[in-house]
Amino acid sequence: MKVFPATAYSFLNQYGLWTMAEFVRTVADQGSQLKDGREPKYGTTLRGLAQWVISPVTREEINRTVRNSVAYREHDRLDPFNGRSNGFKTQVQRTKALISRSSLSNQELKIFDAACNHGHIAEHLDQKIRRYNGMDTFDEVIESAWKEAVERFEKIGCSDYSFVHGNILLKSSYKGLPQDNNLAICTGVMGHFRPYQIVQLLDNLTDMVDSSGSSRIIVGIPVIPKDYDSTGFIITTDQFGNIMPKPRREEAGIRYIVQRSKAGLTNFEFRRYEKDDIVNLVKQNKRLEIADIIEPSEELQNVYLCLKKK
Repeated sequence: MKVFPATAYSFLNQYGLWTMAEFVRTVADQGSQLKDGREPKYGTTLRGLAQWVISPVTREEINRTVRNSVAYREHDRLDPFNGRSNGFKTQVQRTKALISRSSLSNQELKIFDAACNHGHIAEHLDQKIRRYNGMDTFDEVIESAWKEAVERFEKIGCSDYSFVHGNILLKSSYKGLPQDNNLAICTGVMGHFRPYQIVQLLDNLTDMVDSSGSSRIIVGIPVIPKDYDSTGFIITTDQFGNIMPKPRREEAGIRYIVQRSKAGLTNFEFRRYEKDDIVNLVKQNKRLEIADIIEPSEELQNVYLCLKKK
């Protein structure tokens, strides 16, 4: 069963609409797949596409509805150090470094983890974790995280933990969650957000940490490599082998490039920002200040910021 003709994909791709083109191709490729012996219902998927075009905040709905005919990815359950190649090990190392250089270095941690997946980061921090709350947008992730949590969190001596389903960009998702955390983390998804959405997320995370002065917010933001060539004469790739498109674009004075992320079954729009621009955007937040920073490296082209309340 073909849902979209190949010409639709070619047209979208030709005019630079990479993410939408990838969505169209994904729906077409999955047209013949079944779930529990039933044909997938594409009506909800197309409504999700319409919502995504109108309101980027709901873009993750595309992935959830497209996946109504696809089993949950088994490899997402694997230990990130052994089963994945998404830079998670470097994310943990940089998070640990920022914590060790902060006032949290000798404290028990009360963590809020935005876009938590299975909460693997909690297993690799040096401090004792008194409480852990993770939020992710995918029901499948939350369901499987709960199933695995008993054994994994018992190993690190943390009995107070939870995983909740929610959109980390929406304030309503945070209702009922503890807001006296001393650490909020968001290290793996910033590339999927536009500048105003990053501002929204930082505001939400600020509400999730206490005002003790020692609390911290740690975020990782993908940035454009220093040697990036935008003339079209040099093919540039990131650390995962993804070809980075040209040229630079700009939104609200923030320069960026758009990549097609290979992670998952549906390729999202993935942005890399000009480092100085995105750091200046964070500095404009009236409630936060940058307490520490780890610069991008060849291994992982992300800038890591450790923020505290003013």
